[in-house]
Amino acid sequence: MEYVAQQVKIPAGAWADYDWRGDRVKRHRKEIREAYGFRANTEEDQERPAEWLAAELCPVALSRDRPATAVTS
Repeated sequence: MEYVAQQVKIPAGAWADYDWRGDRVKRHRKEIREAYGFRANTEEDQERPAEWLAAELCPVALSRDRPATAVTS
């Protein structure tokens, strides 16, 4: 946190005062996505890594739900 705070020239503790649930954070996320060409995550985006984990990292699991639940919890 100290390193990033130095890079953006703000006090390291400033993150604690930021409103992480209000309109400002939504606007900031939108601006960041637009600046870097990202889009908001979808349900499919969340399912794909869970399916990969179930298939590749948990091949002994009998159910996709168990590893998916562990990842999304």
